[in-house]
Amino acid sequence: YVPYQKPEEFIYTHRPAPAAQRKNKDLQAWRKSYAARMAQYQTSREETLPLSPSALAGEETENRQAADLGTLVHAALAHYWQGEEDLPVCLARAARETALAQYTDAAREILDMFLASDACARLRAMQVLDAEIPFSRQTPQGVVSGVMDLLLRDTDGTVWVVDFKTDRTDDPAQLAEKYRPQLQAYVQAAQQMYSQNAVHGAAVLVRAGRLAELA
Repeated sequence: YVPYQKPEEFIYTHRPAPAAQRKNKDLQAWRKSYAARMAQYQTSREETLPLSPSALAGEETENRQAADLGTLVHAALAHYWQGEEDLPVCLARAARETALAQYTDAAREILDMFLASDACARLRAMQVLDAEIPFSRQTPQGVVSGVMDLLLRDTDGTVWVVDFKTDRTDDPAQLAEKYRPQLQAYVQAAQQMYSQNAVHGAAVLVRAGRLAELA
């Protein structure tokens, strides 16, 4: 984990982080600045922008609706894995935070099916380490930053990095290949945090209720 020097501007101060440690005050500062940027992003989305050819064809509207639904589902799942087990409460909080209440019914349908799935049962059998975990790490290609959806520890000590996906597919292998670079980045970041554990990655097909493990 690499702390920000100026979180609001994404300016970094790079220094080696102790293995398996995260400084709480730096993490809290990141979360606060992240929330501020999300609020700014939501405000900007409400502004009227010039239409593009794809927007005139209706493509951008459809893509944006799918993305907004995915955002709401992710936010609700974050609350769920952080200890709020009542799904309507999770959705209500997520809808307020994302200003996407119009997708609540669609999100509820997706989440109801996922929470009843074998994939969700497998995840629930593991220990929850954290949810919505921000990270930054220096690589030969530059600084890689992101937010891991969920970290779990299995009974054998293996740490799992879980990334929720709302893609319309029921093919785990196809999904794992599509998001391989993203999952690999998450696994590498988690491996630095849990250097004494084996770390695996998996994308979760929320709509299909299936796991796509990173080979």
